[in-house]
Amino acid sequence: VASDTDVRFIYGDRQPLIYVPFAQRPARGVTIVARSAGGAERAVPARREAIRRADPDLSVDVIGTGRAVLTGPFELLRSAGMGTLYLGAFTLLLSMVGLFGVQSHAVSYRTREIGVRMSVGASARQIKVMVIKDGYRPVVEGLMLGLCGGLAGRVLARAYMDVEVAVVDPVMLLVTPVPLLLAAFCACYWPAARAANVGPTVALRWE
Repeated sequence: VASDTDVRFIYGDRQPLIYVPFAQRPARGVTIVARSAGGAERAVPARREAIRRADPDLSVDVIGTGRAVLTGPFELLRSAGMGTLYLGAFTLLLSMVGLFGVQSHAVSYRTREIGVRMSVGASARQIKVMVIKDGYRPVVEGLMLGLCGGLAGRVLARAYMDVEVAVVDPVMLLVTPVPLLLAAFCACYWPAARAANVGPTVALRWE
C-alpha cells in the first residue's frame, strides 16, 4: 500500500491509481527511480551502465537526479516567486521613501510646535519618540488591515478552492510585519533625530 503522491503531474487534482504487475499490464516506457547510498550525481552513470550491460538493445534516457527532474516543472513557480520577491522589495523601498518624505515634511511643518515643546521642558528623547510614534501610526494601521485581509483570503481559498491551507499561518502573522516595522523605523528615525536637534530659539523664529 503506497501513500498519496503525485504520479503524472505536479499540479492538478490527484486521481485514483492502482499499482499492477508489469507482466499484467506492460508499458512501452518504464521509469526507474533508485536510491543511492553515495552521491546522486555519480550514481546516474552507474545506473546507465548497469542497464546497458543487462540489455544493450534497450534505449535508455537517464534524466538525472530527482532535484534535476523537478527543476523544469517548478521553474515557472520559482520565477513567479522571485518576481514577487523583487516586486515586494521594490514596494517596500518605495514605502520607506514615501514615509521618509512625509515625516520630513511633517517635522518641517511642526518646527514651531517642536520648539515650543522643547522650550517648556521637552527633552530630545521625547521629541524623537513623538515623531516616531506619529510615523508608526499609519504603518500599524496598514499592517492590521493587511493581516486581516490575508486571513480573509486564506479563508476564501480554503472554502472555494481545492487548496489545503491553514487559516492561521504563524509565519504570516509574526514574520511578515518585522521587515515593515524595521523599514518604518529607518524611515522615521532620521526626521525624528533632525527634529530633536532643533534648538528652541531657532524653532520659535521659524517661518
